[in-house]
Amino acid sequence: MIKQLVKKFKYELSYQSGRYLFPPDFLTFNITFRCNFRCESCNAWNTDSSQESADQSWLDFFASLPPQLPPETILEFSGGEPLLKKELIAAGLKILSPHFKKISLNTNGSLLDDATAGQLARLGISEIKISLYSLEEDIHNRLRGAANAYGLAQQAISAALGAGLKTEIGVLITRQNITTIPALVSGLAGSDAKINLQLLGEKYLTPANKNLERNEMIESLWPTRGQIEEFFSWLKTADREKIKNSEDNIRLTRLYYREPELLLKRRCFAGQKNAIINPDGKVYLCFSGSQLGNAFETKLLDLLSGELAQQERVKYQKCGKYCRAKGCNYSRGFREIILDLLPKK
Repeated sequence: MIKQLVKKFKYELSYQSGRYLFPPDFLTFNITFRCNFRCESCNAWNTDSSQESADQSWLDFFASLPPQLPPETILEFSGGEPLLKKELIAAGLKILSPHFKKISLNTNGSLLDDATAGQLARLGISEIKISLYSLEEDIHNRLRGAANAYGLAQQAISAALGAGLKTEIGVLITRQNITTIPALVSGLAGSDAKINLQLLGEKYLTPANKNLERNEMIESLWPTRGQIEEFFSWLKTADREKIKNSEDNIRLTRLYYREPELLLKRRCFAGQKNAIINPDGKVYLCFSGSQLGNAFETKLLDLLSGELAQQERVKYQKCGKYCRAKGCNYSRGFREIILDLLPKK
């Protein structure tokens, strides 16, 4: 309890001043933006992949992390589709897993078979995150932009669980799949996988996503008001054992889909919690933020404690993005705790 309070005080001080007071809780390695899916909610597959750094740059960077970060720092391989660079992940795990306690992989599931899952488990991956948006095959395939996405996701889930890996199923809430999510939850009841309900944000890796002053939501995917009310009414009575999201996060998710601008009453602690390294080595505190420098050229902690990082954290105080309930941004400072004690809408 005392440790948590101390950390919240540090969050508050860092948020107000922009100063670097502790290393990030969560580090994302976007080792590639290449992807074999064509999701409507993401633009990674459509980005220029020619600027990807050589694998050796990544391996040298991985080797620099144990002296800089505590073992409790959560690391995640992501993308794009990170398993397009499976050899890099394997080599990186040999460096990272002896020091860090939790290393996850965020994948679309297309390249995760039994052999790959077994190898990852042996090398130290502790959690696999796989997207499965519906048990209706055509809905999942359409949202993922690949005709075989559903079968591959099911194969990947089976492989991850079979390898004894902690498995999280990411379910993006959209107009197309929201009415099928209850069946998905029921369908996974017999497995050890947990479901993480995810917010539909702006299209990832677009100029609009980088504009902190406005939001450009994907209207074609946004659920109707009726769908929202029906779904969250169901959630109130649903068996929550399979759902990872906290009660508070679910309440904010409902608020986000009904009136997203109300999320601006809460602060975003992405600048205190996260660091992101992109395929070219450039470092960010937020997916919508500005770069701090290159981690393949400068020590990560020097970048996170530098003047640009301080300016970036202060800039987030005026961020106009609605994504305050997203997993990467969601946390509660003292003001948010007080807000949560007030009567709920």
